[in-house]
Amino acid sequence: MIVVSYDLVGPKRDYSTLIDAIRRLGEAVRVQGSVWVIRTQLSREVVHSRLAPLIRGADRLIIASIPEQDMINI
Repeated sequence: MIVVSYDLVGPKRDYSTLIDAIRRLGEAVRVQGSVWVIRTQLSREVVHSRLAPLIRGADRLIIASIPEQDMINI
């Protein structure tokens, strides 16, 4: 399981492109406003390589891999 969290800053925030890219990574569930949990076979490095090009200068992106047995209430 991969957790993705982002903060898009500035006037040209493109949420729809980023959200579409997240949904294409696997079975994605939005658990909070800008936090997604994705059930995928992709590594966090691959997830990063697909999402990082969509992040601009002041934006923030966190990607973490968490074992499925450690997830609660998803």
